[in-house]
Amino acid sequence: MMMEGLQGRAAEEVTSLFRLQAKEARQQLRRGFKTIFDTFGSDSDGDFSGSYNKASVTSSRVMPSSYINKLSKYYQANVTTMRSDNSNNSLTDILELRSDTGIISHWKDYQKLATYTYSSYQSSAPFTKSDGSIVHVPMIPQIGMFKIGYVPQLKCLAAELMFEVTSCLVIVLDIVYSIYKYNW
Repeated sequence: MMMEGLQGRAAEEVTSLFRLQAKEARQQLRRGFKTIFDTFGSDSDGDFSGSYNKASVTSSRVMPSSYINKLSKYYQANVTTMRSDNSNNSLTDILELRSDTGIISHWKDYQKLATYTYSSYQSSAPFTKSDGSIVHVPMIPQIGMFKIGYVPQLKCLAAELMFEVTSCLVIVLDIVYSIYKYNW
């Protein structure tokens, strides 16, 4: 979602970091997120024991309608326009993002679990920034087995990781095959 609003050097850095230089890369990502939300967003599996996360961001001005439409259509974001309480009574947007993946609770409680693994065989992985420096990023812990398979609508492999909820999906760019190969 953040990528949709980036411009200039920040957009170039994110595009380079995630290798999204291909002409249709952003549209393919949008379709992928929309397909996943449409497929799994209406699941009614009953109670979930995962962590429910919510972030609200207030913009300094009203966001362009094309940007709001992309956030709503592809990422199921909720955008509300409100008058702020300042002296000039200007309009601002509040962007609300929600997640029910349960990932956060694993970071807090992983030491209580009998067993746990990481999405990678390493506890952290090196990521190279556009300036050449390397940042070590912790991998996400997960419980259970990987489910992986080809999704015809997306024309790609999708990996399902079992967290504290019944199911959740994680899109892993460029390394899905390596994870699949390592775990099977």
